[in-house]
Amino acid sequence: MKSIRRRDRRGWFILLGMFVMVFLFTFLVRSFDRLNEEAEAASLANFDPGYIISDYVMSNYNAMTEVEIQAFLNAKGNCRDTRTYLASYYPSYSYHIKDGHFVCLAEETFGEGTAYGEAAPGGETAAHIIWQAAQDYRINPQVLIVLLQKEQGLITDSWPNNRQFKVATGYGCPDTAPCNAEYYGFKNQIRKAAALFRTVLDGGWTNYPLGENYVQYNPDASCGGSVVNIRSLATSALYRYTPYQPNAGALAAGYGTATCGAYGNRNFYLYFEDWFGGVTDNFDINVLENARIPEGTYSIMNLGSGKMIDVEGGIKVAINGTSVHAWNNNNTEAQQWKINSNNDGTFTITNPTLGLVLDGDGKLTIKENKNQCSQRWKILKYDNNYIFATSCLSSVLQGSLSNDDKISFGNAVKNNSIKWQIMPVDVGIEENEYIIRSALDNNKVVNAITNNEIKKSSNIGLSTLFEDKEQIWKIIRNSDGTYSFYGLNDNLVLDVDGGSTKKGANVRVWSDNGTCAQKWKIVKNDDLYVFISACSDLVLDVDGGVPNENNNIHLWWFNNTLAQKWKIEKTEKQEKILADGNYIIKSRIDTDKVVDINGGAERASDGENIQLWRKNGTNAQIWSVLYDEKDGTYSIVNVYTKKAIDVDGARTTRGANVQLWNSNYTCAQKWHLVKEGEYFVMISACSELVLDVSGGEANLGANINLWTANGTDAQKWFFEPVAR
Repeated sequence: MKSIRRRDRRGWFILLGMFVMVFLFTFLVRSFDRLNEEAEAASLANFDPGYIISDYVMSNYNAMTEVEIQAFLNAKGNCRDTRTYLASYYPSYSYHIKDGHFVCLAEETFGEGTAYGEAAPGGETAAHIIWQAAQDYRINPQVLIVLLQKEQGLITDSWPNNRQFKVATGYGCPDTAPCNAEYYGFKNQIRKAAALFRTVLDGGWTNYPLGENYVQYNPDASCGGSVVNIRSLATSALYRYTPYQPNAGALAAGYGTATCGAYGNRNFYLYFEDWFGGVTDNFDINVLENARIPEGTYSIMNLGSGKMIDVEGGIKVAINGTSVHAWNNNNTEAQQWKINSNNDGTFTITNPTLGLVLDGDGKLTIKENKNQCSQRWKILKYDNNYIFATSCLSSVLQGSLSNDDKISFGNAVKNNSIKWQIMPVDVGIEENEYIIRSALDNNKVVNAITNNEIKKSSNIGLSTLFEDKEQIWKIIRNSDGTYSFYGLNDNLVLDVDGGSTKKGANVRVWSDNGTCAQKWKIVKNDDLYVFISACSDLVLDVDGGVPNENNNIHLWWFNNTLAQKWKIEKTEKQEKILADGNYIIKSRIDTDKVVDINGGAERASDGENIQLWRKNGTNAQIWSVLYDEKDGTYSIVNVYTKKAIDVDGARTTRGANVQLWNSNYTCAQKWHLVKEGEYFVMISACSELVLDVSGGEANLGANINLWTANGTDAQKWFFEPVAR
């Protein structure tokens, strides 16, 4: 891709008469603008041709939102250039002029149906195209913005022409041949460039691989070159795109020119540093926050390679001094590490089976604990991952980005090779329903504070144990090793409000969405558990550490107090107390009155009302009762219609109507039975509300709905078997 500025490629036409002076004035104005930009250029003193940009920076696809990209384009672009007469000097190009001024990139839109995807009203904005390509190919949008500037000057150009949009990023435009029309079009150019960068970052083909490569100073081979040790895939991607390095003259010239100079990669570095900074992104680990990790047993995985920290050869052959390396995840004891705080900002990392600790003296081994600095680890928080360094060293634990077994110490360079994920080992919680007791008070449990109605956004607090529905949680292990907590009402999930990573973030129930806000890492300590948000390293905490009734539960830094520790207790499933079979269901108010389908079974459809009626032995009054072994509930289905007794809309409010509906196995059609002598109370599985004769009078056609349990005969039912 050509590295020369596209503005310099506009053909100059011979101007006649009075236009000569106007042209010269315009040229001087534009040159003065360019000189002002160059005067503010970043220093090239630290330019390293082998490490122009880090993999981390090029891959940081969330560096800017679409709104931020648009704001940046607005700030850099002059979209009110009224010198429209300039267009007449270049008749071979076309310009977009609106309301007496040129339209620059910040305000331009691009349509799919136009030739080469050029500017078109009502199309996509440049900001959207850049942002979407960044998301699709996981490329930093800042990289694409800088590419547009260094290739065509489009970010700051106040009067861009159609050719600049056609070859916006210089993709398919070699310095030694014409551009390939197959790649024309602003959107096409952006996406092709992003795809090329992603290919190299993912280990795909490049003509400038990692290691030593001869790189020319100019397309003219006679200008020479030098051997460059390319040390990041992102730098390799830049050389695949623009295969030249700046010579000493080009570096000394800032944004200017020099004999035998090539400027594409130099200008990329300058624009990135000028506009965004941190193009290589080395950093001081001392500025990072110390991790707060609950004591427990974890596996530790390198984010770059996906390999685990592993005892070489396995547990059976390991002895004091055995090497530790990287290995594929195999869930063995050789990959389990107990992390304990030393209360001085460091941690000891022990293999719990061997009792030997991780030691970083020269190379990574396991050794007898001597409490020396090579065995005391600094664990630092970094982008919801962690960096490891012994207290002796400023260098960090680094896993190889290639698929080998090397773990070494290296410089703190912002790429995935220094990032480690810490995941608790499986604590063996089987999928079931549980009560979660606070270690502060064994009689206080995690509760949805609802005033008898759980709904989305209901707050989570601490309440006295009554084993109500609001206090029972179905715990499910996710495929990524985290857990989710489902309430029994409407399948609402324990959720961090807004997925916040801030201390004090509130916890609530919310609709299931599969995000980190609803996933929890669980660490076990003896018979207690700590719940860590998958969005951060913050833990579930009782506000103020006080077990008051309805006290709020939120997220907080781990502090090893009882306010952050919990007991998980499996609830007992209701045993089968009524045999499966066909029944007439009588009311205790009047045993001659039974549960009946309004209008009869033969004409009943979904939504038909359930009522009280005189016993007559018709199909409308015969119900098949079936016990569900999985959850201990009963379903009640009409034998003729095959439709179930159903709570309208699965409502959890007093007065919710009961109707006939096609069987769907939701909580609206499931019932818990409580035996009281010969009679039963029927409790909705969606709530603690019970089946009730409205008004408590056994009138013909009396409605049947849900109501708060009150112990009256209106809520008691006798199941009379029917031979059928």
